[in-house]
Amino acid sequence: ALWGLSIWVLDEKTQAKTADIRIAVQTAPRTLHPFKATDASAVRLLQHITPALGRFNKAFHIQKDVAEHIKETDYGFEVTLPQNVKWHNKTPLSAEDIMAVYTDLQTNMYPYTSLTEGLTKIEKQNETTLHFYVNMDDPYRAKVLTVPLVKMVDSTPQGLGEWRIKNADHLNSIELSHISGKTALFSTIQSPDVRLMALQKGDIDIVHGDMSPELFNHGQNKGFTGFSAPSESYSYIGFNVKNTPTNTFKIRKAVAYALNRDALITALLKGDAAPALSVLMPTHQSVFNVHPPQHNLERAQQIMTDLGYSTEKPLHITLSITNNAFVHKLAQVIQDQLKNAYIQLNIQSTEWGTFYENVKKGATEMYILTWVGAFDTDFLNSVYHSEMTPPKGLNRGFYRNTTVDYLLDTLTKTPKGARHDNLAKEVQRITAQDLIYVPLWRASHKALTSEKITEYNIPSDGGYPLDDLVNNYFFQTSFTR
Repeated sequence: ALWGLSIWVLDEKTQAKTADIRIAVQTAPRTLHPFKATDASAVRLLQHITPALGRFNKAFHIQKDVAEHIKETDYGFEVTLPQNVKWHNKTPLSAEDIMAVYTDLQTNMYPYTSLTEGLTKIEKQNETTLHFYVNMDDPYRAKVLTVPLVKMVDSTPQGLGEWRIKNADHLNSIELSHISGKTALFSTIQSPDVRLMALQKGDIDIVHGDMSPELFNHGQNKGFTGFSAPSESYSYIGFNVKNTPTNTFKIRKAVAYALNRDALITALLKGDAAPALSVLMPTHQSVFNVHPPQHNLERAQQIMTDLGYSTEKPLHITLSITNNAFVHKLAQVIQDQLKNAYIQLNIQSTEWGTFYENVKKGATEMYILTWVGAFDTDFLNSVYHSEMTPPKGLNRGFYRNTTVDYLLDTLTKTPKGARHDNLAKEVQRITAQDLIYVPLWRASHKALTSEKITEYNIPSDGGYPLDDLVNNYFFQTSFTR
């Protein structure tokens, strides 16, 4: 809390007075390079700065974003670029720029390089038309058009969005400028209490996300406007299955039986969350909802007894978490629940950057994390295939199952349809059975705002509704890129 407060007092007060909108968040982005950004804070910010040629709608159909027109062809896609568009550094957008972006992504090993796996070549037809040649057997071939368009200049991303980075001397204080000249300041204040204090003092206008139900209700009682929205985010307990003791299936199963998820949702979230099942959204046509083992303390105790553990001789497991106040409280309650099953959790709390790096490099046993956003079935390949461990992919549990690998290899070559859905469902069934994750919930996104903010419709991925601020606060009309 003191660290978060000192950042605010020493570095941001003067800057905050000059920003049109001041938004307080808990976690700073890890990077501002869109090809390297895998944390939610960075992704949420960069989507306004470095949009792609196209983006997926809720049904995962590609639609234009920066592109003037996208046409599907027998070789892939014909993309028409808009005219008279400039990068944030005022240089005109060209077909060569687009080709350079894709060359960079294909040449270097970034977390998002997989977006171009099916791309064979790009041909320039004229100054505004590009032909994208892709593997037509790839059911996810349209993802090649969702690559963030960026020029990195002095470590600052120059994009094509309506918002650009005006000032980012350090990642804890990032000021964006809209094409109209209006500005939004994103300030990192780690402590939820200090964020609310800043709102009360008028130093900020919006507290975005990462607050307990108690704090959210307290803020509303103080006269601030509360906004809440259903969430796509999937919170879970993850296991590192290459490290002992969590590489033992019976131990993972005992943890799942000992955990009382319903009690957690009632006590900590006041019921304002939906139990999570699959990493795919419940509305996805390929979803296979496998319920985790129901709370059964006796079965958990029996498993641990059979493994030689008892009250006098508990199993010690390290649970890695961030120093988020709510997550720490959650970890303590889980610690109490598992203690009854002869499992002693040693809670290791670190700041977000250290925690995140430890998870990615496999220096954990158990951890609590959240997948942010709605995903198509290619996400299953990223998180479960044995070849997709970091930095290449998102298999942070270092899971390896040859049957799952085979199913995923087949899935990624099978056109969308009944067989594709069945392959995806079988992957979800097996991975749920293997207990790589214990799903927790999809908790509602929340924000508190000052009285001058009348519209703040948080999207289901928890991002920043900056368009609302433009249309309903800054002005009554929207701007074109």
